Amino acid sequence: MSIVFWFSTFFVLFTVLYYFVGMHAGKQTHTENDYFLAGRNLGFWPLTGTLLATQIGAGLIFGVVDKSYMYGLPGLFYGLGMAVGFVVLGLGIAGALRSLQVATTAEIFEKYFHSPFLKRCASLLSILSLVGIFVCQVIASRKLMIGLGVESELLFLGFWAVLIGYTMYGGLPAVIATDLLQVAFIVTVFLGLFGVLLWKGVITGATVSALSSGYALPSGGLFNLSFAWVGMPFLFSIVEQDLAQRFFSARSSSIATVAAWAAGIGILLFTVIPTLIGIQARLSGLMVDVAGGQSPLLVLIAQHIGPMGQALVMCAIIAAIASTADSLLCAVTSNVVQDFVPKEKGSAFRMRSAEVVTALVGLAGVVGAYYSTDVLGVMIQSYELLVSGILISVLMCVVGGRLRRIAALFSVLTGFCVYSSIWLGLMVVTLPGSLVALAASLVAYGVGLVVSSLIND
Repeated sequence: MSIVFWFSTFFVLFTVLYYFVGMHAGKQTHTENDYFLAGRNLGFWPLTGTLLATQIGAGLIFGVVDKSYMYGLPGLFYGLGMAVGFVVLGLGIAGALRSLQVATTAEIFEKYFHSPFLKRCASLLSILSLVGIFVCQVIASRKLMIGLGVESELLFLGFWAVLIGYTMYGGLPAVIATDLLQVAFIVTVFLGLFGVLLWKGVITGATVSALSSGYALPSGGLFNLSFAWVGMPFLFSIVEQDLAQRFFSARSSSIATVAAWAAGIGILLFTVIPTLIGIQARLSGLMVDVAGGQSPLLVLIAQHIGPMGQALVMCAIIAAIASTADSLLCAVTSNVVQDFVPKEKGSAFRMRSAEVVTALVGLAGVVGAYYSTDVLGVMIQSYELLVSGILISVLMCVVGGRLRRIAALFSVLTGFCVYSSIWLGLMVVTLPGSLVALAASLVAYGVGLVVSSLIND
């Protein structure tokens, strides 16, 4: 039987399974605290599993394979950046985030900098960033299905309707329940794929040796590439709402810390598989038009794996996309409701608002997928936008620096304006634009401290 038959069969079965798991978990949701933070009662294993599921998405699988095929070892950098981010979080930042007793990263600006205005600014940046990454997940799923020859709009739209539906109904508990199922499936399938490629002699010692081979790097050289693919995922992990929401939901600061370490190790180990697959695709002489939307992963496994096995790998990739996408949806909803809907409206109104926001953001993401194809590029830009604006102020709060409202205001506005100017081409710089914006944000925070002391703010 054809891969289209097997994929369509598995795809429908797993979609139905995700729906029932998500809806069943959603029955535990009774309060806002349950809906957005899972009752702040996540233990080590659920927290570690959902952290892994949140980060193992389209960018990590397709992005790493594509970049490894094109550039060799630097393809590993994207996953390395995520792993380093988790390790740094595990050094104390994850525990510190849990101890802040907030529901969103933007709320830090109101609680610790005493500025509702800055909270809304930070929340808007977070929303824009997360929506951009969500759109990337939808794009990736569409590219995958079209690449397989599955051009059924009914399957594509039905899958996203199910994902949006259980996220609307169950909030974070539903997302975590499906995350755990999805990450177990993803890891099992990719370990199986790796084992089969080793057994068939596709991946060999020559593949590992080729890690050090010279490849032509993109314009900007190794430094710019390293900052974009290592630095941005690492820095973004400190401020991104979907990860922070999980740390806020941990049962204790110590659980948040240990889970961050475990997730970092898991991400790094997993990244090795797509890296070696991308390099082997290059060594095999496969001519893949990555810029045109072709994937070395799909081309390589089509040559060595039967239709049923290919379909399972494709469904595992869809599971990876889903596990990231529903987390992003939940995080955007948390930002909108927690940061913009007044508590005076009541819990019932706020939870109903959460469902409406989830539906609207999900619909916008699906529509956006028809107008873009660059998954990793859009994701990196989404990282840069948020990091440039709020990282410095959040770090000052986490590490116990001097907290002044004017300093945070200067930092957020300067970082955002400098990054936007570079992105729009109004400023020309030789260093990575996000690094320049981040440096400007740091300097602006220092200037704000001086101004604050002068006016006794």
